[in-house]
Amino acid sequence: HGELLAVGLSHEGVVEAQPAELLRDSKPPHAEPAELLYRDLETEPDLFERVAAARAGHSRELVLLTCEVRQLAMTLNLIAQLADLGIDGHLLLGRDSETCGLLQHRGRVACAWSTYLHASAQRAVALGVPVKVGPVELLWLQRHHYVGRAIGAGLNTLLLDSDVLL
Repeated sequence: HGELLAVGLSHEGVVEAQPAELLRDSKPPHAEPAELLYRDLETEPDLFERVAAARAGHSRELVLLTCEVRQLAMTLNLIAQLADLGIDGHLLLGRDSETCGLLQHRGRVACAWSTYLHASAQRAVALGVPVKVGPVELLWLQRHHYVGRAIGAGLNTLLLDSDVLL
């Protein structure tokens, strides 16, 4: 149990993982329409709630994870461990479209990104207000926003860091 994946990026920027059976060969118990994933959660007012509900399924349980490209190995290991425990209701909040794009061909990793707070940070900079929030800190702020929205939607939500072992 808890089989770990050896993950790396190929020369083409594609995530390679061995063994990857936990992520590639099994089917999630609740399939969401593909158009809900691998996109910006802020493109539609209720998109996050629809994605979260689809991922949680009948159990109404959602595991929210965050990740940037440098954390893909740890994050895929965590998702494999969750799958090994029978927990498929995860949603990975990627730092950006690049992060989710690297995972999209796998199909098993439910990933989306968000521009929430990006416009506010850009407006502040344009007004000359010093912004000391980097991309990773922005991702941390976003994940707390989305945990609140998931709980508000009636989902039992667990927020995990990618460096957690189960």
